[in-house]
Amino acid sequence: MDNLQNAVLTQLGYDELNEGSLKVLLDITVSGAYGADTNYCGFTYMESTSKFYDTNKKAIDALVLSSASRTGGTVIDLVSSESMVSTSKVESFFMGYGGDDDVYIKNALAWFALEDTAHKLTEQ
Repeated sequence: MDNLQNAVLTQLGYDELNEGSLKVLLDITVSGAYGADTNYCGFTYMESTSKFYDTNKKAIDALVLSSASRTGGTVIDLVSSESMVSTSKVESFFMGYGGDDDVYIKNALAWFALEDTAHKLTEQ
């Protein structure tokens, strides 16, 4: 497991990948259209997800860049669709011009890391 995956497990309240954590991760992968949006420990409140993003910013940004490259899209478009925030506000976020929507963007990025980790660790 990489550092971001370990951080996700810790945020979920687990010290290691075990039967309990795998059950939660699998649940995230089969939650239909909702995924992370179904109130998982440590990923429910925007205060928690914003802090998680701030703590793991480099790894999450690298994950998003890699995912956008794989799909042939742009980071701005990917984050905009994940956060449902306009592309201009996402651009401002990544340029360091804080705004009212930053908390929504950080939340979406934390959830993106959670869902990516769930899929990778459960091979879904």
